[in-house]
Amino acid sequence: MTTVETTAGTWTPNTTLASVTSELGLSNKGFARLMREVSRQDGGAAVSPDGSSLARYKSGEHQPSTRTLQVMVKVLEQITGHQFSTDELGYPDRDLTLPAIVHRPHTLSSMFFPSRLTFAGVCIWCQRRGCTAVECIEEHRASRWLVCPICDGTAIGCECTFGMILTEPAASTKPDLKVVR
Repeated sequence: MTTVETTAGTWTPNTTLASVTSELGLSNKGFARLMREVSRQDGGAAVSPDGSSLARYKSGEHQPSTRTLQVMVKVLEQITGHQFSTDELGYPDRDLTLPAIVHRPHTLSSMFFPSRLTFAGVCIWCQRRGCTAVECIEEHRASRWLVCPICDGTAIGCECTFGMILTEPAASTKPDLKVVR
């Protein structure tokens, strides 16, 4: 491997990536445009390289991120119709697996609650149309709800409130709602 030394530092050019793109007739700008499009379509994080960043990858000045390499591979696979590896792009020791996302467990009661007003604008707490009473608003905020176990949240043919059931009534004025204890 040849090493290039400049005032900005020393690096090894990626001649493999340069030859792959030149054999396919891809300019840096065209390759960058395809990478942006593919990264937006595949559901992963969007990458936004430009022609100069691809030139820096080829010169060895910069190393692409794992996500950028994934998108490069996808673009080249779409163009050529065969699978590419990181070896074929001049990055033999790079792994294309991204770290797994860890989801914290949560309860639905802290996230979901029904609207305070029905579709007709009637308050579920005081049964008045267009209610703006502070008491009803505070009661609604303080209440805790769960997905109805009878209808599983569909609210079709069930007595629940919009697919939810009240688990902890908030204050003194309790609406006529199904309560689970």
